[in-house]
Amino acid sequence: MKEVFRILSGKVLFRNSRESRFFFYKYKTKGLFGKSMKYKFRIFSDGGSDSRGNAAGATIIECGEKVYCTAHYLGTATNNEGEIFSSLAGFAHIAYLYPNNSDAIEWISDSQYALKSATEYIKNWERNGWKTSAKEPVKNQGLWKTFLKLSKGVSFKATHVKGHSGHPENEACDLAVAWARGNSEEFNSKFKGKWLGSVVDIGDDQYSHWNFRDSRDLLALIRQNGDSGITAESFLEELDFSSMPKKLGTSEAKVVTKPIATSLDIDASVKKLSKSYLKKLQELDPKKELLKQKTDFSESIKLMKRWLE
Repeated sequence: MKEVFRILSGKVLFRNSRESRFFFYKYKTKGLFGKSMKYKFRIFSDGGSDSRGNAAGATIIECGEKVYCTAHYLGTATNNEGEIFSSLAGFAHIAYLYPNNSDAIEWISDSQYALKSATEYIKNWERNGWKTSAKEPVKNQGLWKTFLKLSKGVSFKATHVKGHSGHPENEACDLAVAWARGNSEEFNSKFKGKWLGSVVDIGDDQYSHWNFRDSRDLLALIRQNGDSGITAESFLEELDFSSMPKKLGTSEAKVVTKPIATSLDIDASVKKLSKSYLKKLQELDPKKELLKQKTDFSESIKLMKRWLE
């Protein structure tokens, strides 16, 4: 409020350049009266892969009062590919709707990897010939190079939220990712490489209606162009937002009420955790050779299944 008083009273605004920089940074990020700025455009993104490598990415885009919910089935892909792709879809959707946009965008994600890569690491990667500090090739280069092209000239703020913490948009995206992975057969018919024929109700209380697309071919194209990524125009052309259906369908696909965890997922998780525990014990007492013993995980698996019921 002291800064505001100086403005209104016509007194000297700033004592030095450092104070002026702080004021304009504060004004830009917090607003004149110290309140958080409300961004006209906000992207909420989430993506991930299950234990079988089946991946998807989901995005909620807020454009003023309008909200768009889209998700992409990616087939065999990694967690990080799902996270990056969902952000690409968000920036691309805003570019499609508002090609001359000059307003700042807030990008919200639970992936520290995606946010930090896009805001901190990516410039160093460029300078170092797309090598990490350990002189190793940067992973997912095609996706990150495509991100640079889609976000060129765009001002955005990256905001991290904790996953599975009750954040409504993040939870809805998580649910959409689970729907895409759990209904992969929907994308193997006449909708291969396309948007599903109708809007899908995924059962979320606040963000229930989603457009789903099979984007396996687009991800494959980006991987093939790993040295350069693909242009923003090509990405937009491939997604073809204009063909998204607007009517709610009557699909017989499963409505997911919580992220899917199959028996195979549970079995694999329990065994991985149990083996890690046994490995620690083995380090404490090498003579017992615990890792060579056959271990029965059935009780642990039953317990985890009961928790998910």
